[in-house]
Amino acid sequence: MVAVALDKVATFYADQKKFDQAKEAQDRGNAIRAHFLATGLSVAATEQTAEGNKEAALALYHRALNVMDPRVRFTRIWRTILGRL
Repeated sequence: MVAVALDKVATFYADQKKFDQAKEAQDRGNAIRAHFLATGLSVAATEQTAEGNKEAALALYHRALNVMDPRVRFTRIWRTILGRL
């Protein structure tokens, strides 16, 4: 919900020609979506590990790391994923 709200805020800023603020709102919304995608991929990788599918788990963990915004790397989710690799 927050990411969608930030999309709307970005649209309002863009309509007002406040492009820097619009980009900031877009970036924040995308970072939130990326974080939740990475979390979901990490959960799926953990399940694959429990099933004994190490290669599938590694692929999911790598995908999770790749979708994260570089500015928020080394957060708790980042460290958790790296710890499982």
